[in-house]
Amino acid sequence: MYGVHAIFTHRIDTINIFFMFWPDGTFLYNFFDYDHDIPNYFRKIVENTMKGKKDKFYKHFSWGRYIICGDTIKTQYMHTPNGLNDFWYGYEISFHIINRTTLKYLPSESKILDYYATETEITEMKETQIRNKYLPATFVPVEVLPNSNCWIKNKKWFWCDKEKYKKWKDSQK
Repeated sequence: MYGVHAIFTHRIDTINIFFMFWPDGTFLYNFFDYDHDIPNYFRKIVENTMKGKKDKFYKHFSWGRYIICGDTIKTQYMHTPNGLNDFWYGYEISFHIINRTTLKYLPSESKILDYYATETEITEMKETQIRNKYLPATFVPVEVLPNSNCWIKNKKWFWCDKEKYKKWKDSQK
């Protein structure tokens, strides 16, 4: 077992939200695979990477970082614009660690990081999240884990430590 991803199921409908945590602190929120077979999807990404190809997995989706504080995982991630849409947004979401295989979303400790959002919009978003209760997320082990070298790591502002950024950039050459 190389890594894990978690499935977050919405109680009201059949939406699944997939997210991943890498050992280096990288976080991926709400990715999806096109064949509905995540282990096979990851194998294809790794195969493409080993052949020197860039997979669209690394260019899309909402990427960021996480830290663990006691029994809470705190994440921050950015969603990039797709196509002609120039709208960027960021979120900070937190999860309570129930046990080694289960997380619970914490809407009271989660917020939008949108420069243009008003306090009213932020409050409405939180109220919606609280009303729409989610089932706890469960970890699912995977055999092959793609690396975490995504688009956000190329942004200097992502890195808190300048030396780590320089070391990572050098390793990508």
